[in-house]
Amino acid sequence: MLLRKKAAKPNHTPSNCSKENSSTERASDDSSTVNLNKGLSYTKSDLGPYKAVVTLKTLDKDVSHTKPDIEVLRSLFKLGVHFSVLERISRNKWYITFANISDANNAITNRLVRESKFSIEIPWFLIYRKVMIKGTSVDSNDELWKELKDSNVNMIFNKENMYRIKTRTYVNGEVNYVDSTTVKLSLRTATILSHVFLWRTCLVMSPYVPNIRQCFNCDQLNHFTKFYKNTVKCLTCGLDRHEDPILCLKTPCCINCQGSHRSLSKECPEIVVKKKTTELMAHQNIDYNTARRIILQGFPIKGQALIWNCQSVWKKRPELEMKSNDYDVIILSETWLEPKDRWLLRQFDTVRFNRNNRRGGGVAILVRNGIKYQHLDITYNASNKLEVCGVKVFFDSKYYAIISLYKPPQTSLSPQEWRLFFFQCEVRCEVLTGGDFNAHNTVWGCSSTCSEGKKKY
Repeated sequence: MLLRKKAAKPNHTPSNCSKENSSTERASDDSSTVNLNKGLSYTKSDLGPYKAVVTLKTLDKDVSHTKPDIEVLRSLFKLGVHFSVLERISRNKWYITFANISDANNAITNRLVRESKFSIEIPWFLIYRKVMIKGTSVDSNDELWKELKDSNVNMIFNKENMYRIKTRTYVNGEVNYVDSTTVKLSLRTATILSHVFLWRTCLVMSPYVPNIRQCFNCDQLNHFTKFYKNTVKCLTCGLDRHEDPILCLKTPCCINCQGSHRSLSKECPEIVVKKKTTELMAHQNIDYNTARRIILQGFPIKGQALIWNCQSVWKKRPELEMKSNDYDVIILSETWLEPKDRWLLRQFDTVRFNRNNRRGGGVAILVRNGIKYQHLDITYNASNKLEVCGVKVFFDSKYYAIISLYKPPQTSLSPQEWRLFFFQCEVRCEVLTGGDFNAHNTVWGCSSTCSEGKKKY
């Protein structure tokens, strides 16, 4: 069982928000998403990793220190909760990662957990995704909902979280908000489909990226102007607002980052980080803390992959940590790991296959945290002649199958065995197979061609 601690202090700032001077939404948005985590469970269509949030119901306020992770781990183990990773996200909340769907759903419905001081729920954002459909009619939403279900039977929508975006208009100097042709709703899927059908018409569907909130009374982020009741600040110098704030001649000072620019400047580092975090949350469907940590650490998800025959991950660990900064998926061969070894790389999830009967060999795939993936069941390995593992990664609204393979030099496969192996890897998406095939051919840059190289070309 693996135990990982989260070093970064969690940020409780709400992320699904919008700027007041842009398109606004119904006031019932927040109320419609309350308690959506209750009753959720995973299905076969959901991608891994399968995570849930553990919350400590009762917290002793007299105790200044937090509850140790090892005590939480031991308590959950006694309650019959089977998981692989425990990760703290706040003082009384933890992420737990399960190996499969069955373990996750059993933990949600565990009677002993409900009667204990813990509660386990699946985060809403891991199952549902907020999307926008543009170009709809402004008629009744009930009629739109009926047509949406009838014309798109393969999609699972959430009607409770469906509403129409409103736009700001000015009539005789007064501000009015009217319904637009854009509808926001929740879709149960890990992928973002590019279109949806309504009345036999193909409409564009895209991820919903909310605008950031920024108050124009205090210039701070994360709240609206109408909720601010303290002293009004100057948008230029950041001090109490004076008679002519527009023509303020004082040195500019940002309230959010203390930089030498106006608080509304688009170049403010805090505003830039907030926008990038919100975009990453919408496109990768991850929580705010994970998205902000990725942005602050300078590791934006680029979809780059590294294929490396490392020959012992223990000896090459420093070099691997340095290389990992530029890649999101790392395909390793000859890891030389044993089943008893607990080897992890910071900011990556590890999927591996170890050699059991003798030393050497082994393959692994490292997937950066925040990228959704699930294990691929690769059953055919040419009578144990191949060492292989695979994952199915979701990136940029598409699926990619990643396979790590190692063929020992003393083994030989026939062309038919190679065809059978690659045939099972056809999973209706793009496939990347990397590793050490121990096959040489001048076609791919080798100085000579061997018998195994001829079989593959």
